[in-house]
Amino acid sequence: MNVRARRAYFAEALGDAISEAKLPLHEYHEEVVPAVQAEYEQLIHDSGVYAFDLAHQLAFRNGLGNSLFASPHTAVDHSTAVSFAKQSFAPSNIAVYGSNIDAGKLSSLVGEFFSTSSAAGGASQQSQGSKYYGGEVRIPATAHAALDQLLVAFKGASRSEVEYAVLALLLGGESSVKWGQGATPLAKLSTSTSSAKAFNAAYSDAGLFGISVQAKSADVADVASQAVAALKQAAQGVSDEALKQAVAKAKFAAAAALETKAGQVALVGEHVASSGKAPSLEDVFAKLDKVTAESLAKVRPLLSPSLASRAPVADSLSLCRRRRARSRASRRPSRSATPTSSPVRLSLLAPPPRRFS
Repeated sequence: MNVRARRAYFAEALGDAISEAKLPLHEYHEEVVPAVQAEYEQLIHDSGVYAFDLAHQLAFRNGLGNSLFASPHTAVDHSTAVSFAKQSFAPSNIAVYGSNIDAGKLSSLVGEFFSTSSAAGGASQQSQGSKYYGGEVRIPATAHAALDQLLVAFKGASRSEVEYAVLALLLGGESSVKWGQGATPLAKLSTSTSSAKAFNAAYSDAGLFGISVQAKSADVADVASQAVAALKQAAQGVSDEALKQAVAKAKFAAAAALETKAGQVALVGEHVASSGKAPSLEDVFAKLDKVTAESLAKVRPLLSPSLASRAPVADSLSLCRRRRARSRASRRPSRSATPTSSPVRLSLLAPPPRRFS
């Protein structure tokens, strides 16, 4: 099918799907509800995704803290969903991205099929700026996994700032070669039963940066402590060679994200929706070239344990025993005058939180 010759047809179909959707009640009960229930069940059985979702809830509470999954505690019925769709799909809330199409032609199609609709009465959504809170929650693992999951996150930065992206690549966690352990600080912590990986989730006005740890219940706190120590060391100072390699990896990742149409839609679409303009690869490269050890050191005050968001999804009984043992050990008089670093603390057992509305 020649899409270029029929682009007006597809533009009209897309506009109708957004603005004229019927959203019938029977589809809500027969298709939507079972689908979101299945997604939630899959979520709580994937400790990595579950911890990542919980960390966002702890860090931001609202906005970026809203869960991507509808739990059984979510009070959303059919009428609420339809009302939300009519308000959200107003023309003032829609950004249209097209590739390999003349800008003038795209503008004409958007004006014809997206400017007027039954949702035109919807108000433009004015979202408040994201605010970081932090906190702790501990969730018992639903699946009987061999390894526990612990995510330690800190306040990051928006996608316009690249220091956290470079810092995440400095820490690493995954080997660049199939049969090697890797030379990055977190990759060196990996064993057959434990691993630690850095991540950087950057959004339009905020971000979440941290480390994801997988290990046996008896080892997860120790691995997390070593990973956080490696993070602080990297923020304190790195070699020129290590920094150069991390910047090169960041440039490669930025370029690779735009190589496929799916990557272009995801990356460019996010920027267009939030800022109204597409990102320039040259601008990203220029920002990365300006990253220095001194600029990385500026993020160190934000990596304080008191500002962290901790989300363990783990064997509750084992972690409770380990915490009690560490608590008793910390109350004993120390024989050494040299203070030691405290382990990553875990919160008391809590039920799965309600999803924020």
